[in-house]
Amino acid sequence: MVFVLQNSQNRDGKALQAKLDKLILTSQAQNKFVRIEKLEEAQLREMSRTLAEKGELVEDVTDDKAKARETG
Repeated sequence: MVFVLQNSQNRDGKALQAKLDKLILTSQAQNKFVRIEKLEEAQLREMSRTLAEKGELVEDVTDDKAKARETG
């Protein structure tokens, strides 16, 4: 029974990854994210850190624009 569940989870994971890859390839996203799950652990940590930093910058800009609108 465990093998059946594990196989089902593996199939679901692969299907989800294929869908994400397709979205990345057909969008404005950078193609470097396709097959990201195949990176070494250190590379994945570094990419995650870089994305978190970029996310904070975007959040700061968004906050600044919202404050500017409020003070009008």
